[in-house]
Amino acid sequence: GIGGRSIFSAFPGYGHTAGVLNPGTSRAVMVVSNPAEPFYFENENCWGLWLPMFRPTADPAIDSSGAWPYGDHFRGRRRLWEHRFQLHFKKELDGPLLLGLQFDQYVPFSGASKQMSNLVVAALKRVSGPDLYHSCGEDPKIVGADAEKPILSMPLWAFDQFIFTEAGEKPPSLNDPNFAKLGVLQTTNRKHFITKMKQLQLQPGPTYTFAFWGISQIVDCVKWDIAGVLPMRISFNKLCGQPPVDCTLYTLKSDKGTGGTNETRHFERRKNYLFRLTFWSSLTPLSKERVAAMFPLRKLTAVTAVDDASDAKRSVASKIKAKGFFGQVFECCTARPT
Repeated sequence: GIGGRSIFSAFPGYGHTAGVLNPGTSRAVMVVSNPAEPFYFENENCWGLWLPMFRPTADPAIDSSGAWPYGDHFRGRRRLWEHRFQLHFKKELDGPLLLGLQFDQYVPFSGASKQMSNLVVAALKRVSGPDLYHSCGEDPKIVGADAEKPILSMPLWAFDQFIFTEAGEKPPSLNDPNFAKLGVLQTTNRKHFITKMKQLQLQPGPTYTFAFWGISQIVDCVKWDIAGVLPMRISFNKLCGQPPVDCTLYTLKSDKGTGGTNETRHFERRKNYLFRLTFWSSLTPLSKERVAAMFPLRKLTAVTAVDDASDAKRSVASKIKAKGFFGQVFECCTARPT
């Protein structure tokens, strides 16, 4: 379950984000914003915990009341969401850790759309820093299957909070009410924070805890739009075509391009994923078939939500062992018939 509840009772009764962690793999699980406990994830590079917190921005009365999970934490703060990650590395990384927002499909832009996209990217750079990498992607019909996907990618210093825990010591709980007071914050001394993040060596042993919310001031994932860039709000779909969007942590393998030069594009073949989430808003739900495709090894039958703390590291996380899907999951997270 999620925080001791079944997966069905965990879906909020207000506009929220939902998604699939580890899509397309045997570890794929359905997730939803504002869980009582963080979600567990693991792959060949690392294992860790992730806590997604999102304001119910589509329901102002609920938001302002604070009567929702983490409402007290968001009270008086401008951020619309906050991601918290806790990482335990299994091996040395093959490159700098990057945080990416990736679109699954290439979207051809008209002149006006291209200008709008450039304004959005410029606004994001003002918040996250000039090292943000942006690509509109390449048309696979022209380039082929190896085409670069549309992506926004940020370096490690785009995070807003960092907590280092030595090997053998207990790291902080991601849902600790005092979490915001821990570690170092970018808002306290931006120059110092960036320098510290650039010098940070990620390696097996210690625990690395990060929080990210900077661009949430303009990126409203629940309403599925961008605000504060133009006089009107801009739908995500103007940039990504349609939901979902991938939120990722990854590294890039070195790659020689044409003529022996270093390749700078973020091709899929170059990426090693440490974390991958495919997400959407409950206001812009996916079809049942689209969600089911993220679980290639499971059938559309019943679901079992289990907390099976078989070892120490899994006992700290909420895990869903799904043997398929149940109608309630699709009713909460997918499009209704019209």
